[in-house]
Amino acid sequence: MKNILKSTLVVFIIFITVSSCKKKDEPVPPIVYDTAELVTRNYLTSASGFDWLVNGNKNSTDLRYAFGSKGPFQWNADSIAAVILSINDADTGTEVFSTTLTVEKDKSYYSGLVGSSTSGTVVFINNDPTPPATGNVRIRFLQAYQDIGAVDISIGGITADHKKVTNLEFAEMSAYIEVSLADASTMIVCTNTGVAPDEATNLLTIGANTSHEAGKIYEEALSSLTTDPISKFTLFVTEQ
Repeated sequence: MKNILKSTLVVFIIFITVSSCKKKDEPVPPIVYDTAELVTRNYLTSASGFDWLVNGNKNSTDLRYAFGSKGPFQWNADSIAAVILSINDADTGTEVFSTTLTVEKDKSYYSGLVGSSTSGTVVFINNDPTPPATGNVRIRFLQAYQDIGAVDISIGGITADHKKVTNLEFAEMSAYIEVSLADASTMIVCTNTGVAPDEATNLLTIGANTSHEAGKIYEEALSSLTTDPISKFTLFVTEQ
C-alpha cells in the first residue's frame, strides 16, 4: 500500500512540474495595434521648430514655420481609442500643448499650430479622403492669420456666385469646397467678411496660379509670409 501511495505521489509531482513548465513556455500573444494618420502643419509665427508626439512617440520632428509632415500613429487595439497629442518646442523640449483625443483606426487627422509665440492655438480636425469629380479639385481653407478677423473667400471670380467661404474666423478650418480646376487656377480672392471684392480693399488676390492639379485635395492656409506676424499676407497651398 505504501509503495502504491509513493508511486501515485511521484506521478502527481511530475504532472505538476510538466504542467508548470508548459505554462511558462506558452508564447505571449503579440500586442495588436490600431493605426491612423496624422497630418501636421506649423503656422505659428515663432522662430522655433516644434515636435508633434502621440502617446509620447514623435510623429513629426522640428517643424519650422510653414512646414508640415504626415505619418502614422498607433495605439493598443485592446484599449479605448484615445490618444495623448502633445506639441513640444523642438529647441527646448518644453511642452506647449497637450490634450487627449478620441480617434478611429484607419482614419486621417489634421493638426495645425497657429497664432504667435505668446498666443498659440491648435486646430484638430478629421481629413476626408473623398476625391473630387473629374476635372475638379477639393479645397479647404485654414484662417491662420491672427490680426485680420473673419474673412470671405471667392474662387474663380468676384461675383456673388463665386463666394465659396463666408465668415471664416481665426483658427478655423472651412468645410471642403469642390470647384473646377479652371476656377481654382483663375483667381482666389480673400476679403474681410462682408466686404465686396475690390482691388483697393482685397486682403489677398491670387490670379493665374498653377498650384492645383485636377483630382487632388488641398489644404490652403491664410497666413503671414514669414514668422514676422505683420509680414505680407499670403496663401500656403499643400496637398492633403
